[in-house]
Amino acid sequence: MELRNAILKVLEEKRAEKLIGKSVDASIIMHVKDELIKDIIESMSEETLQQVLKVSKVILKQDDNDLVDFGNVALKAVENNGIICVRCWNRIDEDKICFDNLCPRCAKVVKEMNYGN
Repeated sequence: MELRNAILKVLEEKRAEKLIGKSVDASIIMHVKDELIKDIIESMSEETLQQVLKVSKVILKQDDNDLVDFGNVALKAVENNGIICVRCWNRIDEDKICFDNLCPRCAKVVKEMNYGN
């Protein structure tokens, strides 16, 4: 909850600056200082972490330069200019877009729906 509250704060600042609208319009740059939080985050897949934090991308840094200190974590929200997945509306790096402008997760779901795999 501490991490989520800090993320909500940096996202709200970007909304106030009119740089983002929805949280999925942002990427979070993060340096985790607390070992327990770090272990939890590192145990999650990139996709799961994005879904839990409700952002399009999470970038983990080894230092807290240029980040806002929130105690156990240091964060920064930046606008994500990736391509919008037509199914989930997350922004995806161009090199990760699958067929029909779908992110990899949505492409897998659509494929399973169509082919039962």
